[in-house]
Amino acid sequence: MSSALQIAEPPGLGYAGKNRLQPEDAAIHGWYRFVLGYPPHLVREYLHRLGANPAEDWVFDPFSGTATTPVEARLQGFSTLSADANRIAVLATRVKLAWDVDLDEVQRTLLDDVLPLACRCLHRVNLTPAPEEAQQLPLFESPLAFERSNGSAVNGFDPNALLPDKAAALIPKGFVSEKPLHRVLALKYAIDKVAGYATRDLMRLALANTIVTTAGNVGFGPEVYRLPPKRMLRACRIPMKRDTTDGVPAHP
Repeated sequence: MSSALQIAEPPGLGYAGKNRLQPEDAAIHGWYRFVLGYPPHLVREYLHRLGANPAEDWVFDPFSGTATTPVEARLQGFSTLSADANRIAVLATRVKLAWDVDLDEVQRTLLDDVLPLACRCLHRVNLTPAPEEAQQLPLFESPLAFERSNGSAVNGFDPNALLPDKAAALIPKGFVSEKPLHRVLALKYAIDKVAGYATRDLMRLALANTIVTTAGNVGFGPEVYRLPPKRMLRACRIPMKRDTTDGVPAHP
């Protein structure tokens, strides 16, 4: 690798454009992304300017965040090592680098096991998947019949046990309303209870994305602030199709 590196930053609007996620990268990098993260084309640029060679060099990211660097480095043919102190960041990195997940199996598990159990858990706390009134946020985009029996697993659902007072105190006041929070906890409980190892982490990350983007009242501008309570809570966003180009997955 070269011993010297000089990269001039573009001024003004050029700088803003350079630090945006480009449309051609969105399918891979945009599924779960930190709002203050940097775009993947910068990783490509730095690797090129450093003279990095995928046949000889590894890419080590000690603060991997939502995996922009390791994913893009892997796409460029590099072997990677990643670390982060934040457990959600580690989850995001692990999921986004797992390119052999069977998304058909994810969909089957979601429809046949996770959603039926989550729906029955919601009934246990007097919530329904489809809203009965304007104040009950829908968990799913349509009132599908996810009412198959899940045996005694439903009896183990207790929102207070899943989110004890000490953990609940870490949530800033008003950043997620009570009913959406219960819906999130029902989904988490169902995912942890019935999803297999190969699909569990992907669903957990999808749920984490849902908490920030649709379930919670969180805004970024770029500071974090509180929004009014949302009246809609869509289903977890999980990529159900994986397009390939030359064997490279479109949704790592």
